[in-house]
Amino acid sequence: MSWTALPEFFRKQGFFATGAGKVYHPNHPPDFDQNRSWSETWPGSFGACPCGGSGWPPGGQASCEGLRNTSCQDDAIVRTITEQLHRAASGSLGADGFFIAAGLHKPHLPFYAPPEFYDLYPEPPAPVPLHVPEAMPYAAWHSCLSSSANPADYSNWGNFTDIPNEMSLREPMPPAIAARLRRGYAASVSYTDANVGAILAAAEPLRDSTIVVLIGDHGWSLGEGNLWCKMTNSENGVRTPLIFRAPGLQPGGPNDALHRTSHLAVRKENIQRRLTFVLAFKEVDLKHDQRPRQARDKHEEVQNKKKGVFSVFLALHCRRLLISTARSRMQSGS
Repeated sequence: MSWTALPEFFRKQGFFATGAGKVYHPNHPPDFDQNRSWSETWPGSFGACPCGGSGWPPGGQASCEGLRNTSCQDDAIVRTITEQLHRAASGSLGADGFFIAAGLHKPHLPFYAPPEFYDLYPEPPAPVPLHVPEAMPYAAWHSCLSSSANPADYSNWGNFTDIPNEMSLREPMPPAIAARLRRGYAASVSYTDANVGAILAAAEPLRDSTIVVLIGDHGWSLGEGNLWCKMTNSENGVRTPLIFRAPGLQPGGPNDALHRTSHLAVRKENIQRRLTFVLAFKEVDLKHDQRPRQARDKHEEVQNKKKGVFSVFLALHCRRLLISTARSRMQSGS
């Protein structure tokens, strides 16, 4: 099957394509798609973010809280991306544009963050609701890492030393363990937020000529409705961040009305189409739109339908199918 990845697309348009980190899943495609996607040698994986274990399941702790002398490859990724942005600002990546992809690992398990980020969350709130909905079928439940071949009430968090395999479909995670995991996830998110800020700071000299897109590959459940991790079609499992920053779209500027949240369901396969439209492949007139939000959304929905873009998406995991629209989503608490 022939396909073109986003960095390969821009490389073929003359852009210098580079980056670092988990932009592709390891070995999918092989060698980080070196021969097709990138203009220079991919810099490598930079090790791991261990919490006392290695391999997969990784062993050690699910949360690095309380460990000393730990480190994370995200620190090296930020340093590499910063150096690439400095090269771009100096013009050494060429005059035809650049595409830099930064793949940060956290907040993926295990939850790593320096101690100061854990200190931000001394008492994380308990998940709400705590139990699965009464009408929820077992096929919609997935504790984390468990296999469909296992018995109905099976829970397997691998060989993490700080997570007892005591939860089941009807028996939630022990409160102290849930609090530890929720604190670890929140700390990892804040750590990643700081890393994103460091990358944006390095990109500041390029602000007036550079588009930034922030995306995530999946959502995450933290005990809401007794669901954990990503392996479900619940709202927390399929909802991901998607943020654009582009010249002319800053708040308070002449196009302030376009600096807003879309209330339509968005599919990430449309990112390439949107960037293609914006990035000089076709000139765009960004007009100041003062219409009410509902009118703007309706206009956007009509225009998207004309382009073959609909406010509907499909999520499929482990033979469990969710059909979702902007107004109707499966939520773990409903």
